Amino acid sequence: MDNYASVRTELRGTAPKRLFAIEWRNVTFHYDWVNRLDFEIVLHETGAVLLQYRNIDNNSRERGRSATIGLENKDGNKAALFSFNTASLGLGESAILFGNVAKDVPVDIKPGACPNPLNLVSKGVLPVAILGTADFDVRTIDPATVTLKGVAPLRWSFEDVASPYEQFAGKTSIYQCNNSGPDGNLDIVLKFDTQEIAAAIGDAKANAGQALILNLRGGLEDGTEIKGEDPVVIIRGKK
Repeated sequence: MDNYASVRTELRGTAPKRLFAIEWRNVTFHYDWVNRLDFEIVLHETGAVLLQYRNIDNNSRERGRSATIGLENKDGNKAALFSFNTASLGLGESAILFGNVAKDVPVDIKPGACPNPLNLVSKGVLPVAILGTADFDVRTIDPATVTLKGVAPLRWSFEDVASPYEQFAGKTSIYQCNNSGPDGNLDIVLKFDTQEIAAAIGDAKANAGQALILNLRGGLEDGTEIKGEDPVVIIRGKK
């Protein structure tokens, strides 16, 4: 920092998704008063940390040749390293995000059926299971955060109802499912109001025979986001 540099801060947003930015503007290097750049750290209330750099010239020092880029806890015994003494930053602008990436989880709509029928004029409930695996305990899910097409469940329970279909994400066919029964791993079964799901889908996609991929979102108790999907075929539309 010298007379040509400054440190600036700003708080943005509203709880629980506020962010606090600290910017070092036009800073230079020790014993180097020529090369300058801007960088900032953005602390998200959700736990994510964003590092941003700009005005990076084609100079290995500005690109990180003599820097350690990453995160470390106050005790110095846990860290996430991006680069060490490496010119790893791109020219002009670079951004590095440290945070929880949404975890893909196996989802089974109407466990026991494949393809999964969806009757949009039903007045009942639509059962949707998030399936446990050998390395995924569904009891770590916060059920209150789960939504299907943006709709919250009416209730939920823990039981072993089905086996996951591989692949968890990127499904394109109503036949990417199975009707395998319990596999010994605990699942969470959520019950959704079918009419609320029908409203979320909308009449434009309510024709009988229409194949749809329904997306599920939620979070774990530790704040990690989860996402899943499963195909359905409409057997009775609203039109």
